[in-house]
Amino acid sequence: MLLQKLAIRFSEKFPDQTFRLGEKNNAARLVIPAKNSEFGDIEIEQEGEELILVAGHLTHVHFASYDNELSPAEKYTTIVDEILEFLDAVFNDRVVFWSKHRSGGGCYVVDADHDWSKSELEGNEFVWSGPLVSKLQLGRS
Repeated sequence: MLLQKLAIRFSEKFPDQTFRLGEKNNAARLVIPAKNSEFGDIEIEQEGEELILVAGHLTHVHFASYDNELSPAEKYTTIVDEILEFLDAVFNDRVVFWSKHRSGGGCYVVDADHDWSKSELEGNEFVWSGPLVSKLQLGRS
């Protein structure tokens, strides 16, 4: 139910962004094809009452609502709203994903007016369009 709601809202919010519904390890998932092969596809799966966004080959992010005052339908709406807002930032290269072989990975959101020329690389970092080092080189030219 939660994944289906996301698929409907996703196609409304991002009409030009392709996606497919599929299955992996008996779990339904929404797959957004990679813009850059080094990043990989974004896969979103439902686990119980949360959505897990797998960011290519890098890391994953959980989206859930723990507000017990909300009805299940309101929780689903909140979760879908949050993941759509996050995806909007991803598609606009405002989320930096990082991964280190021994210590895991993560992500952080930058402002729309972020000065990329002042960014420092600390590991294997990517934005949706590709390796962050490419974006930094563009920002410094």
